[in-house]
Amino acid sequence: MGTDIYLRCDGEDFNYLRAAIWNVSANILFRKIFPDKYWDGDSLSVIPYDFLSEENNSILEKEIKKYENTQLELLDDLVKLKIESLREFWNKGKTLQKEGKTPTVYISW
Repeated sequence: MGTDIYLRCDGEDFNYLRAAIWNVSANILFRKIFPDKYWDGDSLSVIPYDFLSEENNSILEKEIKKYENTQLELLDDLVKLKIESLREFWNKGKTLQKEGKTPTVYISW
């Protein structure tokens, strides 16, 4: 149990993020980055996400910095892997948009 966030485009899943239910800080990080409208959907509603938006990129960087600061004593491989996974997810979304596609985000929790 926990949170799964899928990056979808043209009906295909390209990447996903996962946070266990006990990983409160990672779940908070995801909630700060993806607004409420992404958390209130169902499997049939996928919402486009603008990975190229300056505002969204600013939020990403700010929230990663906060996450790192709250995890200083735990800045181990698990925290680094979570940040790396988030950046991979984000960069894939950017790449899809640059290719003229419309990536969407679906969150299951």
